[in-house]
Amino acid sequence: MAIRNPKSEIPDMFTNRFQAEQGRLLVSEPFLPDPVFHRSVILLTKCDESGAVGFILNKPVNFTLADALSGITGFNTSVFFGGPVSPDALFFMHRLGEKISGSVPVIEGLYWGGEFQDLKKLFENRLVTAADIKFFVGYAGWSPGQLEKEMKKKSWIVSPARPLDILTEKPERLWGAALKNMGSEFSYLANYPDNPSLN
Repeated sequence: MAIRNPKSEIPDMFTNRFQAEQGRLLVSEPFLPDPVFHRSVILLTKCDESGAVGFILNKPVNFTLADALSGITGFNTSVFFGGPVSPDALFFMHRLGEKISGSVPVIEGLYWGGEFQDLKKLFENRLVTAADIKFFVGYAGWSPGQLEKEMKKKSWIVSPARPLDILTEKPERLWGAALKNMGSEFSYLANYPDNPSLN
């Protein structure tokens, strides 16, 4: 008996309903073979003719911010694997806006990066909570035209993003929730097991 392949059933009209652009989510199709991006949800922070940059939102690593950085006082939180590019570098997204100079707006109410010294001062004064910020090691990157090719192969489903999606306290549920939020055309995909032959 042939195994049903949901990738072949993703409707083109809904796959292309949203363009891949800054501030959108890339939700991986259920059987994406790349183990790095398996069942990942990525926020695009840049997407133009020069390529694309994003951060995987739902893959925490086994160390905290205090483990990664010395000299941090007044704050500690989980760190996430943002992608395979520059895995030794630390990045962050936040809701702190102008409190951190040099912040780059991504979507309304959500910013990327900024002056780390400003952030350290906020830590020291206990003006930051885990609901305000998310840290990543590494990022996901695409060269010009690469993401477009992956889109044509239906590797990614594009969805709008909300700050609550990015800063969720339950990242393990984000992949399924992102599909369900797109309506019945995609909600059934969220229920597919990793290995359908074992179902």
